[in-house]
Amino acid sequence: MKWNTSSSSSRNVQHYLTCARSTRRNNFIKARTFYGAISITRSITTTFCLPVDHHRPPPAALVSPLARNNVIVARRYFGQRPWIAKNSKSIQEILDTANMQIESAELTAANLAALWSTIPRLLSKEDVGELISNQKDDEDAIIECEDQIFNILELVIHSLDAFNPREITTIILGMAKIVHNVRYAKQQQKNEREKMNIYQCAFGNVLDEGNYQDSIFHPLAESANYILADYEPRYLSNLAYAFALLGYNPKFDDGSTLLANIADSSIACVEEFNEQDISNTVWAYAKLEVTHSPLFQAIGDIVVKNHNLESFTPQELSNTVWAYAKANEMHPGLFDRLGNAFVDRDLESFIPQHLANTVWAYATSNIQHPELFKRVGDAIVKQDDLTSFTPQNIANVVWAYVTANKRHYELFHKLG
Repeated sequence: MKWNTSSSSSRNVQHYLTCARSTRRNNFIKARTFYGAISITRSITTTFCLPVDHHRPPPAALVSPLARNNVIVARRYFGQRPWIAKNSKSIQEILDTANMQIESAELTAANLAALWSTIPRLLSKEDVGELISNQKDDEDAIIECEDQIFNILELVIHSLDAFNPREITTIILGMAKIVHNVRYAKQQQKNEREKMNIYQCAFGNVLDEGNYQDSIFHPLAESANYILADYEPRYLSNLAYAFALLGYNPKFDDGSTLLANIADSSIACVEEFNEQDISNTVWAYAKLEVTHSPLFQAIGDIVVKNHNLESFTPQELSNTVWAYAKANEMHPGLFDRLGNAFVDRDLESFIPQHLANTVWAYATSNIQHPELFKRVGDAIVKQDDLTSFTPQNIANVVWAYVTANKRHYELFHKLG
């Protein structure tokens, strides 16, 4: 359903945001300038105590957009501003500029969505920010960063009805990639390989702590679910992929789940799926362990009948067969076509994980494709060394050949 500030999920978000902010800095949302505050007064003023000058009449040009009770709709009325979030060079630039535009009511829906898609890319850079060193200065910097993130997040949550499918999916996918990055960084720090940086800590505290799923991602899922009928294949697959990264399949009041509803919408337009849509979709359902045989059957049929497999990337080929095997979905025609596509490729472009996951998928599904196993084995034997193979890659390859009863003496000698 659409965002409703009287709903229980809305109250959860308001409680989460309020408590999280008060815990770290003990302050509520900063007062917006008149143009920002008046547009959301009816829905959130009573909760967040936003000061609004009711005696100051709005400009005539703003009356119609603001009557829609949405700040972002008003921003669209004016059109794009010069700042383009995706062109930003640093996370701090994004946070600073976005917060300034929130205060001046200049942040557009497009930039609000784009900034969430840009942050994950910048967050992965080695020089994204200083590493934490458990000093007081670092704690202050993290808290300041969290406050800026909360300001942006509050605007997102209170403007959900304004986003179109592309924008809401871009926001969710960006947040999911941030969470994925943070979780990986936490694991690396736990293994004492490298420390987290200030931005990873701040985003982790905001998006990946406490009741973040119910308080943040569930309302986002509700908003997307309400307009799911308007989704194009690309955004359906990205939405499923995003929640798979989060490891979360939201359940709604009517008993349905987001992934079940995405599947129904996807089947209706499956003929329009491109290679990435196919790969991302089946990977998401396998990763979340969500069973939906009609969806897998429909996608498999389309791959067999219509798709030019030369346009599949190595990762898309590998992820697709891995997903069918992981989900225990049998589609012999799909495995046969994709297996032939593997055989026809130059396997030097396949990284070790692609090779290992592919033979694992065929062995797991008990699909016979001798030429595939021979070509993969030959490709591994040609490697100068196996330093690029993880222990898990090697274990999966050995298990696959033993399980499928495929003999490749040069391969086992190489692995031994």
